[in-house]
Amino acid sequence: MGWIFSFLSERSTSIRLQDFESNIEKVDLGIPQGSPISPILYLFYNADLLEESLDISLSITPTGFIDDISLLTYSESTERNVRNLEKAYGKCLNWARSHGSRFNPEKSELIHFIGRRRVYRASITLEGRIIEPSKSIKLLGAHLDQGLTHRAHFEALGTKISTLVSAIKSITSSTWGTSLIDARKLYRGAIRPALAYGASFWYPRDSEKVEGLRKSLESIQGRFLRAITGAYKAASIEALEIETFIEPLDLYLEKFASRGAARQVLKGYGQKGRLFREILRNRYRRRGRPRPELNSTSTPSLRTSEGLRPEIIEIPTTNDAQIENTTLWKEYGKALEAFYASKWKDRWEKSQKGRAIALYHPQPTPKALQLYKNRTKPFCSILIQLRTGKIGLNDFLHRARVPNIEALCECKEEEETVGHFLFKCPRWKEQRALLNGLKTVKEALEGRENSEKAVKYLLATGRLEQFSRVDCELALEAK
Repeated sequence: MGWIFSFLSERSTSIRLQDFESNIEKVDLGIPQGSPISPILYLFYNADLLEESLDISLSITPTGFIDDISLLTYSESTERNVRNLEKAYGKCLNWARSHGSRFNPEKSELIHFIGRRRVYRASITLEGRIIEPSKSIKLLGAHLDQGLTHRAHFEALGTKISTLVSAIKSITSSTWGTSLIDARKLYRGAIRPALAYGASFWYPRDSEKVEGLRKSLESIQGRFLRAITGAYKAASIEALEIETFIEPLDLYLEKFASRGAARQVLKGYGQKGRLFREILRNRYRRRGRPRPELNSTSTPSLRTSEGLRPEIIEIPTTNDAQIENTTLWKEYGKALEAFYASKWKDRWEKSQKGRAIALYHPQPTPKALQLYKNRTKPFCSILIQLRTGKIGLNDFLHRARVPNIEALCECKEEEETVGHFLFKCPRWKEQRALLNGLKTVKEALEGRENSEKAVKYLLATGRLEQFSRVDCELALEAK
């Protein structure tokens, strides 16, 4: 207590704006910002606010995060909900008067969680200010709509996605910048987790039944993958996912949401975890399987079977028994990874898109990255374009409906495909010596050593204007 008293005593502050600095003033209220102890102290400060707001008779459930307080209530009508909230707000005002605090009604929001087709307009009055209900609100970075669907949060991601794509493009392009491997690390380590924020609540439980969601997520990831790889827009997103060994975004989000729900269960939160256990049970329950009974003295365990989704089941425990959560968590995590890896594998094998890449990788594998390790971005872009077949040769440009482009090669012998360009076109006989006897597209583009020969050959021909300014030696230089 003495340390806390010293921490909060004899404080002063000043304001500096460019060259201006104010006089030093004493600070007697509040807690210092930027200290890790400050949020903890604030929790002590407003703990009784949550306790006083909790009112079973009004069906009020308060939640708080630092100075953001939310009041949830339910009844048979929105009018009654509003009255209950107004009474609960009165209790909050009493607390504020006794604690030297103040609420700002102008920053308060109201939302009715109702059926999609129903419209309720019951407003609330706080300190004389009328607050109309909103169609969606932002709560701790998550966007909630009236139907508690994914739509509000998903729409809010739109602006963030454009900003993040621009950020990636500012550091890498098809002919310069951050390498494919480093850009991939950035996407997986910083950008994709940001997209998954709050997925435990907003990502639909039955996502496959939500029309267009998977395609929208695929399109979003495709924008990042094209920037990371330097591939053409026409390149299959599924193929780029295989080449970069980045799982489809919808599978990642579903796995992320499942892990979030499982985390609550495996930590054994008792009554507070019942909702999450129900979500997890519904997510992974096989059809026709009887639902186990819930009881207040149960904790979760994991059961897995080959070829089946991992299941969370309930096993009775005594109060003295302690579950080794770390062991359970690792076991569940491995089962979850295996399940979604299998799901990705099945999807790729059944897909009709990106079959040019299936020639090299019939199933997802981290070995795909070996071709691009320690390679410059121009090298990776060229190799990606050659392997996908989406490259600036006449055959592809004609199929892409580029005006005034015929599929026939300038040598007039046949269509200018990747195979023709590498092995047959008489215009590049001299440069073809760089291929050192390679005879097939698969042979030339599959291995690390041979693919380097193919990229070197393309740069030597100067065939693609896109890479005409790329220095051959620098492009082949290890990074």
